[in-house]
Amino acid sequence: MSASALGAVAEVSVSVRDAVLPHWPLPLKSEVNPLLPQAGDDHLAWLKRFGLVAPECRTVPLHVHEVASYAFPHAGQDVLNLLTDWTGWFFHFDDFLDEGPAGNAPDLARTLIDCAVGRPDGSPSPPPGAGVEPSVLECTRQAYEDLYARTRCRMSPAQLRVFDAHMDAYFEALIEEAANRHRNTPPGLSDYCRIRRFTGPAPPQTDLIELAESVRLPYAFYDSAEFHELINAASDIASWSNDVFSAAKEQARGDMHNLVLVLARQNAVPLTDAALQAVAMIRARLQAMEDTAARTLQHQRDAAASPTACAALEQWINGLRCYLAHCAWYVDHTRYGTQNDAGHARGGAS
Repeated sequence: MSASALGAVAEVSVSVRDAVLPHWPLPLKSEVNPLLPQAGDDHLAWLKRFGLVAPECRTVPLHVHEVASYAFPHAGQDVLNLLTDWTGWFFHFDDFLDEGPAGNAPDLARTLIDCAVGRPDGSPSPPPGAGVEPSVLECTRQAYEDLYARTRCRMSPAQLRVFDAHMDAYFEALIEEAANRHRNTPPGLSDYCRIRRFTGPAPPQTDLIELAESVRLPYAFYDSAEFHELINAASDIASWSNDVFSAAKEQARGDMHNLVLVLARQNAVPLTDAALQAVAMIRARLQAMEDTAARTLQHQRDAAASPTACAALEQWINGLRCYLAHCAWYVDHTRYGTQNDAGHARGGAS
């Protein structure tokens, strides 16, 4: 974008921000992991190790260590580093589809994903026309394999099963977005919310809360309706919050995948009014999540679950709340058009 275009985006972003802040339902200040500085140094070293940034790079792109430190304030250093590296990888990978030809071609997107994550049927080289250099794709694949190995060794089989399913859903949602762009078909509200739940990519990030909080949920809980409802609610809130603060940037680049833009188009209202409607949806979803949390904890007590199981569940639910507190980071950062780092619009912790 030109300087004038960036200035216009920033102006719209500030107007949206100023409109929604008096009504914002999530904390504007949150607990931050005190290990943040070391996480930044370690993440930059990891990015360089896998060739995801230039060797001379001296700052962490998009401050992803800050996002992770807001989202996971209780994680130890090794786990915080893993969470930060996943966040950085999601930012990096999203750019392939947000900024490259694969974002408008579903078949190309699927092939690129298969290559990037080393699926058995994936080619070792990027598909023609993907706009990704083979060396970059190879670095991306090696970084993914490192992350997955570090995650797998920390998870139980039940946790890994859920994580794998959420990662698959993330990739499939990105392909569905590419299909919408290819057809030039803006999604309706219900379709958009269904897709957006996974493109954040919030579900696999919430799967890491147990690691961050050093707890293990009861085995049977992973298959319960309450587990999926809490994950879905937290994912919706995180993704919709992201959309509120990135709406101006996505509008400027002509992307149709943003809750505020969907509401503005569907209801024929200005962007600031649509942002307020999105905030109302976030507030209602947050209340639904809290109602489910209270009902879940009461059900565990009524079922005479062990004190250990009840404590783990309560700590995990609090971890979901901590994860959502990372939305406070959006308010002051230019990735959403308000300060520096104006090159990106989505990804990361949501």
